[in-house]
Amino acid sequence: MLVGLTGEIGSGKSTVAEMFGKYDDVLLHITDGLAKKAISTPDGQDFIKGRFGEQYIVDGSVDYSALGKLVFSNEQDLMDLEAYSHPIVESWVKKNCKPSKINIIETAILFEKGWDSWMDSIIYVTCHPIERKQRLLERGMTEEDIQARQKFQVSVTPSTKIKKSAYHIDNTLGLDVLARRVEKIMADLKGE
Repeated sequence: MLVGLTGEIGSGKSTVAEMFGKYDDVLLHITDGLAKKAISTPDGQDFIKGRFGEQYIVDGSVDYSALGKLVFSNEQDLMDLEAYSHPIVESWVKKNCKPSKINIIETAILFEKGWDSWMDSIIYVTCHPIERKQRLLERGMTEEDIQARQKFQVSVTPSTKIKKSAYHIDNTLGLDVLARRVEKIMADLKGE
């Protein structure tokens, strides 16, 4: 079973993914990590150098912070990076899914990239915008960083995402409520 786990930046997708990851029946696929892996390979680094410049490779590693600032300030740069990395990530996810597991694919842009079309089910995580912003500021993001990243997650409205999702998790009610909601969804996914 393929289950998409999505939500806006700062909504708590990673926390929800960690909760699902505690179940033996679940195999997590965290696409942010896979995208970083894709551009960290020798071919990926060659792409970064060729498209964006040598300055984004520091001491043999991708400077994710500098690259993030660049691509989230220029839509074409982001589109070029995604055109390179997303097919690789999609291929890795599909290749590494296990039929005997509930494969949870965590990605912020599930709907924006059309990945909802190959999911068996979708979980959409929301959080009040003020709380999301506070979480992101606590992570060290600036107001400018937050706005830059959010503008690329709005091509599909939250109300549409909720309608297209089998499950909606409101992540403003605390960790205990969140854990119970994950437990209920897990039981439903397992058919219990």
